[in-house]
Amino acid sequence: ERFLVLEVVVKTGRTNTHAVCHIPQGGGAIALFSKKILGSIEYATAVAGAKLVVVMGHTRCGAVTAAVDFMAPNASAVAATGCQHIDHVVEDIQLAIDPAARPDLKQMTPADKQQYSDTVAGRNVERTARELLAQSDTLRKLVEQGKIAVVGAMYDVTSGHLTFLNG
Repeated sequence: ERFLVLEVVVKTGRTNTHAVCHIPQGGGAIALFSKKILGSIEYATAVAGAKLVVVMGHTRCGAVTAAVDFMAPNASAVAATGCQHIDHVVEDIQLAIDPAARPDLKQMTPADKQQYSDTVAGRNVERTARELLAQSDTLRKLVEQGKIAVVGAMYDVTSGHLTFLNG
């Protein structure tokens, strides 16, 4: 699996881009909202003058695919992988999946399943950006004042294209 590990980028000027953290998308919301990382993003925007925070996911993400696969009844990421803490990652991504609208994966072609997983990855990016603002009064106030923007983006690992999301 090829993937881009840059998740949160804070742009501090026209050409000065500072990576706040490098984390896989699956761990995005979990790692992003640690007090240390959240404090770094707040400092970069409120004190250092960063104007843009980008929450970026990518297509063909193994963690998102696992989250989609393990939505099935009685599916356990821990049992399947032997990783005792993987459920924390999977469950966090699953917050971006509407169980009522989830398609029957067994009836999907591999290409359709990949497209669905990529859609879930985009929803997870949007959810993570919203959660960032929900957990930080500092960032939320800066956005309300028009001093910064927090946006989501998806990187297509096949084409190399970056798409900004509207959510």
